Amino acid sequence: MDVDPHLRDIQRQYLDFLDDDSDQGIYHEKVREMIRRGECRLLVNLNDLRRKAGYTTRAECLLRAANEELVAFQNALREFVTSVDTAYGKEFEEFFVGFE
Repeated sequence: MDVDPHLRDIQRQYLDFLDDDSDQGIYHEKVREMIRRGECRLLVNLNDLRRKAGYTTRAECLLRAANEELVAFQNALREFVTSVDTAYGKEFEEFFVGFE
């Protein structure tokens, strides 16, 4: 099944947000901790999205078009988890994003 290019672009932006190892590494470490604990849900602080340069629009869209944004964010999380630990990425059918 083909993925809508717009959704793929949103997913790429969320993937870049999660893969912040070259920045502060906050979410990179949170994903590693999620894997260590055997969990499939990542909590994201919306203020982190708002504060990070270039992601203000993503935070606003999460509030306005949550369904589309959440699907893209969760797909990005799955992709990122699989890149960190391939075996763990296959253990769960879905990975979830929660907000605080």
